[in-house]
Amino acid sequence: ICCPTGYNFEDLRTFVPEEVLKVSYGCGTPAGLDTVRAGETVLDIGSGGGIDCFEASRRVGPTGRVVGIDMTDEMHDLGHRVGTPGAQLPEPRR
Repeated sequence: ICCPTGYNFEDLRTFVPEEVLKVSYGCGTPAGLDTVRAGETVLDIGSGGGIDCFEASRRVGPTGRVVGIDMTDEMHDLGHRVGTPGAQLPEPRR
């Protein structure tokens, strides 16, 4: 088991797709994510399923941008498949 600390999964379930939560281990919860503000650009390297990208997207809002980079095809494809209507979605990249 990895280190599933730092996330409130009940809160995350309100805006992160279940498919993303299933592949997110909760490792490396970013300590600085609480400093992300509306309109900023966030780069998440090694984004995996994108759990941190969704949280960052919620924080930057429609005027910001989030780019998630992952080296695996599965995580890249997952990032393109899932989303929350009306939300600022992360941009998955390889």
